[in-house]
Amino acid sequence: MAIDERTIDPRSSVSRVLEEFNQFTGDLRELHEKLQRLDQLVKEGKIAKPVADSLRSEYLATLMNSAEEYFRRKDELESTKARVIVEVERLKVDMEVSRGGRPLGVADSERLRRVDAQIHQLNILLDSIDDALEALDLETKLFLVQRYFLSSRDALKKGEITEGTFEERRLVCKKFLDSVLEEWTVEKRDLVNQISELDASIISLQSRLKELWVRFMVKEYDKSYYNVKRVELEGELSKSERQTSELRAIIDKNDSRIFEVLHMISEA
Repeated sequence: MAIDERTIDPRSSVSRVLEEFNQFTGDLRELHEKLQRLDQLVKEGKIAKPVADSLRSEYLATLMNSAEEYFRRKDELESTKARVIVEVERLKVDMEVSRGGRPLGVADSERLRRVDAQIHQLNILLDSIDDALEALDLETKLFLVQRYFLSSRDALKKGEITEGTFEERRLVCKKFLDSVLEEWTVEKRDLVNQISELDASIISLQSRLKELWVRFMVKEYDKSYYNVKRVELEGELSKSERQTSELRAIIDKNDSRIFEVLHMISEA
């Protein structure tokens, strides 16, 4: 059976969608950083509040428009990813059927080689798509969806949009937040695993410190060796405890932020 070598050209439409999305997320990151920097300047008294308020309004208006475009482009990129995945699986099936457990001629072998190269290209493209979808950090995504929702709610109160339009926007926010929560669940699982490993390390270090003390007390170790080893183990223990605290703080902060935004959108 001959292999159908038609496939998505990773150098054309898919790459163009990916490039545009990357450019857009870069602009969003920059806008978020400007707003954060503006708040910092106000806090430090380096910029007058009226000026800051004017700039903030300008940035938030841009963010509102950008948010809608980001949600649209994200859906487009996710749809593109799904099509690429289907294409990869189709090519894999075609290759298996073509092999069919029989010896292949030179022409068939060459076609298989070319299709295998196409699969490799598409897998690279899938990695690039995943990187693009994860380009915005959690805080930026939460800030984006929160500001978009709040602006939409304000527009509803001012009569600038209808209840129907507001509900459509709310559902867009809910869908986006669900995807953020899904990503965070995976990341949180990794952080919890790291904490478990660190906790085990902490218990081991505490045990080794106790053992060191006992050996010193029975004169197995002299004071000089004991002090050197004690400082070394206490240093490792302090480092592990600090890392554990930092990871737990990250989990608590992100859980709290996600709950805050999810509650806001769900209760509207």
